[in-house]
Amino acid sequence: MIQRGRGRGRGRLRHSCAGRPAMAVAALLILAPVCIAASCKGQGGGRAAAPAGAGEASAAAPREQEKATAAEPGGATDPGTAAAGEEAAMKEKFGLTHEEKKWLMGLAKDAVKAAASGKEFTPPDPPTANLREKGAAFVTLKKGGNLRGCIGHIVARVPLFECVAEVARSAALEDPRFSPVTAAEYGSLHFEISVLTPPQDVKDPAEIVVGTDGVLLSYGFNQGVFLPQVPTEQGWDREEYLDHLCFKAGVMKEKCWKDPKAKLRKFQAIVWEQEDVR
Repeated sequence: MIQRGRGRGRGRLRHSCAGRPAMAVAALLILAPVCIAASCKGQGGGRAAAPAGAGEASAAAPREQEKATAAEPGGATDPGTAAAGEEAAMKEKFGLTHEEKKWLMGLAKDAVKAAASGKEFTPPDPPTANLREKGAAFVTLKKGGNLRGCIGHIVARVPLFECVAEVARSAALEDPRFSPVTAAEYGSLHFEISVLTPPQDVKDPAEIVVGTDGVLLSYGFNQGVFLPQVPTEQGWDREEYLDHLCFKAGVMKEKCWKDPKAKLRKFQAIVWEQEDVR
């Protein structure tokens, strides 16, 4: 389930809130008139802040490293049982303490502040070995309730603390939908971090639990990703969730997720906002 406590690596393909192929692809679905970003309802794209709504990522290249709660029953699985199992698995995989979350939030803020000021930023050594483990994360920036930037990695390639610092900087400067965050804006930004579990292959779409699972769709050279909170925030059921994901991936074929050529993978997330770790 979604748990709510509510730099570097140039050249790697990242997921962001945008729905088009690019070196920095953003966590957003460009969908008229709904755009799904780390919290986005409305039309995406352009250089103005997109309205806030849901966290999601996309990239149209078939690479695996992408810098991008009421649960619906999956088949015959009882929602309560499934949710409890997912929560236990999340705690076992990550086990992030309140202090670790607080430290990562401070790290993300420092990285964005430096980026907005045009300064270099080197992440300090983390306080625990847990934060040195490889991890995948998204950082979402909002301003006045509107999305201001959202970029992250889907697959863990670097230590979690390095990933958070890198994608925070990228969310501030490299989200293709927005102009770079300025130093004057920094004080008005709202931060959210999502730490992801490793993606798992989906054999049957009925396995996907709305409100628990984020989904990565690969279809030929196209890819699209939604973070787990997206369908719940948008009020979608499973089929609507996957339909929007096809569109987000740039696949115009109706119900492309049913095509044998489509590959689905799911993941979960621990999500917390700045208010949760004050």
